[in-house]
Amino acid sequence: SGSKQDRPGLEAALAFCRRGDVLVVTRLDRLARSMLHLSVLSADLKKRGVGLRCTEQAIDTTTAGGELVFNVLGAIAQFEKTLISDRTKDGLAAARASGKLGGRKAVLTGECWQGVQASIRGGMSVAAAARQAGVSRAAIYKKLERQAEAAKV
Repeated sequence: SGSKQDRPGLEAALAFCRRGDVLVVTRLDRLARSMLHLSVLSADLKKRGVGLRCTEQAIDTTTAGGELVFNVLGAIAQFEKTLISDRTKDGLAAARASGKLGGRKAVLTGECWQGVQASIRGGMSVAAAARQAGVSRAAIYKKLERQAEAAKV
């Protein structure tokens, strides 16, 4: 993903590139985290004599026109990413202001949890109890672990 800091696959591909090679990617946003990162990568590749080709956006930096399109689309991609991030933050803030909380709803509470515990005590496997309650086995194990920790205190 272009948003991850540590990307060993990209690092290996960049290290492998030699003068005259062309690095091929599907989309610019898969290559870099930001316009700055994209510019740095592009400049490094150009300095090393390595071209960049983007298949979905028909960009080829080995040509003057391709380099122009690359820079324009890179700026637009950064702008779009910023807009999406801003809208998401605004939406979350509006939801919080109206009293809505994010995250999953608790499903192992009250009668449901009592039923799961009774089923397990009755000899039912955790997997079967999880299927019956419509939750994962991990959810049951986490709840049991939390109860055990609370009992220690």
